Amino acid sequence: LTYLIEGFKVSIGSSKTGGSKQQWPKILWSCKETFRMQLGRLLAHILSPAHSSQERKQIFEIVREPNHQEILRDCLSPSLQHGAKLVLYLSELIHNHQDELTEEELDTAELLMNALKLCGQKCTPPRAATKAELIKMIKEEQKKYETEEATNKATWQKTVNNNQQSLFQRLDSKSKDISKIAADITQAVSLSQGIERKKVIQHIRGMYKVDLSASRHWQELIQQLTHDRAAWYDPLYYPTSWQLDPTEGPNRERRRLQRCYLTIPNKYLLMDRQKSE
Repeated sequence: LTYLIEGFKVSIGSSKTGGSKQQWPKILWSCKETFRMQLGRLLAHILSPAHSSQERKQIFEIVREPNHQEILRDCLSPSLQHGAKLVLYLSELIHNHQDELTEEELDTAELLMNALKLCGQKCTPPRAATKAELIKMIKEEQKKYETEEATNKATWQKTVNNNQQSLFQRLDSKSKDISKIAADITQAVSLSQGIERKKVIQHIRGMYKVDLSASRHWQELIQQLTHDRAAWYDPLYYPTSWQLDPTEGPNRERRRLQRCYLTIPNKYLLMDRQKSE
């Protein structure tokens, strides 16, 4: 309540000055109508008999404001009957809960009732004696307002449900669009990953191919330059043993021999055939 009153006061002050260059007062001034409607609803809600007396006493805070008369005049909307509800609820509080109010609170209630009267509301004198007709009138008006409030609540709930359903329908179509876009993105990313994977595999194969080709060329070059009739022949390191060449003829015959290193341990060879380690 205090924050709403302060915001409403700032919005009133901003509307009077008009030429304020500050951003915050401009925002509050643009929300003036919202402040006016919500403050009237809040005052009627706080003073409602559905709350305890201690909670209803919070309404007296507005009387402590220096310009409470102007605030009440602006926020009590005739179309929503906020002023009539405040008068009814305040009369009910004074007549039915007088024992729970102090003298100061009764005086404050009288000031609030007079302020409502100056705002053009039809008020019952707060010091009037409790009469059966007055109590009956208060109960009838209270019942009428409760019925009206229940109807408004049902209408509001129906509006909220319709808005939620409309929102869910829009979200459903949006979710389908998002799902389709996500599927397209996933497919594109998967395709891109496949292309990149192929590039990596081809790159690795190319590297292996280059390494194997270079190794084979070096082996051929070494073979050409270090055999037993070449210029750099070294009998110490050149293979002196022979093995069957894996090359086959037309009839799958292997008739060729090739040089090789002897891999048989020395303990299985004759003394003159053993190699020095």
